[in-house]
Amino acid sequence: MKNRSIILLILLMGLLMFIPNLLNSAPEKSEVIQEVRFFSGSPAAGGVWYLLSVGITQIFEKSIPGLKTHLLPGGAGGGPISVDEGESNTGLSTLGIVLDAQEGLPPFKKAYGNLRLLGNLYDHVFQIIVLKNSGINKISDLKGKVISPGIKGQYSEFRFKKLITLYNMDPEKDVKIVSLGFGDSVSAMKDGFVDCLASVAPFPMPAVIDLATSREIRFLDIDEVQLKKFCEMVNGLRPGVYPSSKISLKGKYTDIRTAFTPLNIIVRVDLPEDLVYKMTKALAENLKSLEEVSPLMKGFEPSNLGRELSPRTRFHPGAEKYYKERGWK
Repeated sequence: MKNRSIILLILLMGLLMFIPNLLNSAPEKSEVIQEVRFFSGSPAAGGVWYLLSVGITQIFEKSIPGLKTHLLPGGAGGGPISVDEGESNTGLSTLGIVLDAQEGLPPFKKAYGNLRLLGNLYDHVFQIIVLKNSGINKISDLKGKVISPGIKGQYSEFRFKKLITLYNMDPEKDVKIVSLGFGDSVSAMKDGFVDCLASVAPFPMPAVIDLATSREIRFLDIDEVQLKKFCEMVNGLRPGVYPSSKISLKGKYTDIRTAFTPLNIIVRVDLPEDLVYKMTKALAENLKSLEEVSPLMKGFEPSNLGRELSPRTRFHPGAEKYYKERGWK
């Protein structure tokens, strides 16, 4: 019995000597070296931009040791202000909004000079949608109609009002603008209270998919002359054709002549060049993983991240360095 106690005591002493070594050899938690506050451009979780923001920030965290990211909510037009003023230091916006903010054009009240691009993503499409049996076959037919270009103050409303002036319509007198979210707009169209839904958004929007499953719809073309003028007078837009072969909605459609603007990742100019280089590299090398959170990223090539879509765009030096190394600029 005495020998047994001695043996147990020896074993216990050995264990106590071993524990400090075990603790010292345990892997240390990775130290947070840098933080990125990412403006999602979505007021709530679950939207298209929010899910994309989650995917992008996950790529950054997994690829850059010591990087911690935080998502900040907010409406799409608030991204340039949030990033410029330092509430966030990177986030999502569209090119037209970024250029207007840089130049201090309405609805911005001053110029925001701290904005740079990290990269361009997929295009947003100007969509003007009516019911097929509405008797509205062209934009000039919208005179006297009820239009929903989204919630008041959003960029879709701002751009729609600009467009119809090119058709000699006064947005305050010749049409009735109602300020509804896209889901409510679709419900109102089904019930006959709204004649047209207009938006610059990913194609197709979930609300439009809903409408097209229960009603026959039509996309209105922007006439060639007006489209050229529209893209010249509104920042970040370019003319183009959305092919009917890509319209995955119930019904038969023709090609849509309309305007396009890319979704961008913006960063503050003072974000360290080395960090932005690493973020750009991580995004380019892991771009395919974003297809899982956004079907709109399917087939998007990494080389398109650095494409020049306006002579006034300014890329961050860290992003510029990576794109030049890859021969994409």
